[in-house]
Amino acid sequence: MDIIGDSFKNSMNAMSMAMIETLLLYIALPLVIAAIVLRGIFRLRGRAFNISFGIAAIACAYFFIYHGIPYYEAVYDRKLVQ
Repeated sequence: MDIIGDSFKNSMNAMSMAMIETLLLYIALPLVIAAIVLRGIFRLRGRAFNISFGIAAIACAYFFIYHGIPYYEAVYDRKLVQ
């Protein structure tokens, strides 16, 4: 029973780390950079900033769905093989 518990714990630990990595890589970091670039470099304010930031958020969601979520499957399969 301990082998099953350890295997489950290791795979869930790997999945949680993969979730943290992909959320930071595909959602949080690009949105922070977009906010800094749009406010600091392009000096956008108000509605123009909101629209541009919304477009950046949609792009981040796209990359997260099509590149981040398949990464979960790869990590899970890798941990199941071990």
